[in-house]
Amino acid sequence: MNGKTITFITLAGGGIALLLAIFTFNVVAISITSVLLFLTFILWKYGYVVMPSVFKMIGLSERFGQYEIPPSQDIIVKKSGQDYYASVFYVAIIPESITEMNTEQRGLFAEYFERAISSVKSIVKFSVLVRNINLSDAIDEIKAKRSWCETKRAQLVASNDSTKEADVMRLNREITMWNRQLERLTSGEKPMEVVCYMMTTAKGTTKEEAIIRAKSQGNEVKSVVGNALNVEVHQLIGEDMKRIFEWETFIPASETEFSNIAL
Repeated sequence: MNGKTITFITLAGGGIALLLAIFTFNVVAISITSVLLFLTFILWKYGYVVMPSVFKMIGLSERFGQYEIPPSQDIIVKKSGQDYYASVFYVAIIPESITEMNTEQRGLFAEYFERAISSVKSIVKFSVLVRNINLSDAIDEIKAKRSWCETKRAQLVASNDSTKEADVMRLNREITMWNRQLERLTSGEKPMEVVCYMMTTAKGTTKEEAIIRAKSQGNEVKSVVGNALNVEVHQLIGEDMKRIFEWETFIPASETEFSNIAL
């Protein structure tokens, strides 16, 4: 079972309890309905945080195909022949200041990135998802606001009302502000939205040995990459880890799916 399965089970149980509450006016059924529906919301909204703790508390492993996720929900294990392989996943939080760098700054960042790679002793897979942000809607909105200010200013100037001079000056400042924003959005390199994640795998003769080695390698990756690039690096667990694992085959196919990433 995974978080989504438990959510559906809880939702179904809440629905049944709700029907019983409606037809029987039973206080117990009403109470059960409230609890189950509340749990459904928690699992749907915060399942990626709650489920790892739940699986770890009850000692339940999750299996899909030839892969196993231990109760800690922070690593994926596979047995191949007599050996075990374990993989851990991390994400680097890329601040907007990096995505808005100019060519020279990006070259320097690439140099730091190369240093980070050369400093990691274990084999690491770096994956970067990039989406160019469509600025057309933002530009159209700013142009509309500027046009409104210009029309309002023209009306005030045409009225020859000396008491409106302060309003005219305020509109002039707003128009200047909108012009600056347009200039910033329409010049230079396009801003990007970036998700960078890393994967490292270790091998062991036992499951426990593979897990210990993978986590040790992961800690090294987190430390080296975080310090070299001056970014935050977090280990992925639960649903976030499974999403990254799925990205090994299929990545987000639209801007909407990309924007819904909650890493």
